[in-house]
Amino acid sequence: MTRNSMGQFMAALRKANGMTQQEVANRLSVSNKAVSRWERDECAPDITLIPAIAEMYGVTCDELLRGERISQSPVVQTPGEDGTEREAAEKGRTDKRAERQRKALIGRALSGFKIKILISIALSAVGLIFMFGISYGFYRPVIGFAVLLLLEAAAVVLAVIAVNKLKELTDNELFEDADEKDVKRVGDCLGTHSFAGFYTALSAVAVSLPLVLIRSDYIESVLAFRSYLLCFVGIALALILLCQLVRGPYLRWITGRERDKTMNRNCVIMNAIQLGVLALALAFMLIVPRFNEYDPVMDRIQNTFALGPMVPLMFFTIVPGLLILFLVLEKKEKQKVLFHGLRNVLLLPTVLMIGSAYGVGIGYDERGSMFYEKYDYWNTGLIYKGLGWALLIIVAFLVVECIEQRKREQKNT
Repeated sequence: MTRNSMGQFMAALRKANGMTQQEVANRLSVSNKAVSRWERDECAPDITLIPAIAEMYGVTCDELLRGERISQSPVVQTPGEDGTEREAAEKGRTDKRAERQRKALIGRALSGFKIKILISIALSAVGLIFMFGISYGFYRPVIGFAVLLLLEAAAVVLAVIAVNKLKELTDNELFEDADEKDVKRVGDCLGTHSFAGFYTALSAVAVSLPLVLIRSDYIESVLAFRSYLLCFVGIALALILLCQLVRGPYLRWITGRERDKTMNRNCVIMNAIQLGVLALALAFMLIVPRFNEYDPVMDRIQNTFALGPMVPLMFFTIVPGLLILFLVLEKKEKQKVLFHGLRNVLLLPTVLMIGSAYGVGIGYDERGSMFYEKYDYWNTGLIYKGLGWALLIIVAFLVVECIEQRKREQKNT
């Protein structure tokens, strides 16, 4: 065969397979104009598309790049080998070659996707650095927030482009022949990394809001860093809890997988009741001081008979008692119930510290005489400690849960 150019060879292969340029374009997720330019030798296909094109036309990558068929040495039939066996062997070699090309294509697609997501996360981090630098260096938090939003928008757009590019691979007909392991690999990478990119951008905006929303009456002022830390701990705790709520639904939506129906019902019920009791106890501790009487004697009586027995009863009886109850009720997954229940029990100091941060006092005049004027105060130190302890407990249990999940996945594979 006379050697042709790569474009002429592709055109001949397309015509031999009875395909139009539009059909080729649809299978490769490109435009028909791109296919036309390839066949006219105006440009060459992207290197990542070479294995897919070779697979589609039934040739090797070497033949496609050389623009001609590579002559095969005649097959010598060994004694006892018939035509069916030769065809089966040839088909096996073709399947293995196609599988290697498919895996190489998937590997390159995943590598490019991860790089784009990492760049997106880096843009979010740079935006946060600009926000703090402009706010505390030049006392212009509004300008810093504008720069932050610009960079976060760029990060989100880049993540969207990366997701769409990887989804083009999953929508391609060539991906339909991929085995279950490769499909799961692509789905896990798509869900986990895209969620990291989008949630990082959201988190950067959230932790910057106190610098913009909390302002003083002074010109060229910014929230004190000590006060910001208090807001940051609370926002970080809220972001972690929000991540736990939305991560599962997002992964199911982006990958198209069904919801896991093996969730432990007792564990869900116990979590809801325990956290509800903790929230009720915190509300009780914050509301009761507002109704304290001004008489010191009555104040002491109320603290003794209201806060005294009620809080220990609610904390050290109901919450641990629920854990023991559900451990008895659970027959199969006692370890999971113990894990979540113990986490909720360890959140008790958080409620105690934050609930004790609010107090009501009685005012005194300049001569030291008492006048019955009610005033309230907040002990920010206790709030710092309470939120910090909650953040530490939740993060520690999340890390342990992620490690255990990774071990289970490795064991199953």
